[in-house]
Amino acid sequence: MREDSDYTQEYIAKLLNVNQRTYSRYENGEHAIPLTILSFLQTHKKPSPKNAYSYLLLIAA
Repeated sequence: MREDSDYTQEYIAKLLNVNQRTYSRYENGEHAIPLTILSFLQTHKKPSPKNAYSYLLLIAA
């Protein structure tokens, strides 16, 4: 899904202020996405189909 939207792991990681390796672990389910990041995503951006934040909310579900 991230790749279909043409977002790189590095790009999403920068949005979240984490390194790419950490983000990769979130995406692969090796680590849970911290509540602080989920809270930030829910309060600072409204989801839309073309929005990287929407993607993150979907993988967190």
